[in-house]
Amino acid sequence: MVVVKIFSNYRPILKGSEFILEVSTVLEAIEELDKISGGVFKKEILEKDGETIISHNIVLVNGRKVNFLDGVHTKVTSEDRLSIFPPTGGG
Repeated sequence: MVVVKIFSNYRPILKGSEFILEVSTVLEAIEELDKISGGVFKKEILEKDGETIISHNIVLVNGRKVNFLDGVHTKVTSEDRLSIFPPTGGG
């Protein structure tokens, strides 16, 4: 089971801030979260190809951006923490 932390604007979409999922890749986690959101989450976080994280979203495995690992195909285990941040701005 992987602990998934959700931040900011994605919390209302998923109606929660932390989920424990039985998945083995980041993509599987996104697909499970998409089911929880009623089909909304995946459109918010992935490009139309279904395999590329939309720029400005931040997806981390143990504090490391998955863009620098294997993208959505990054493997996760029960010891990993997955964190997902939507685009943010401010000043």
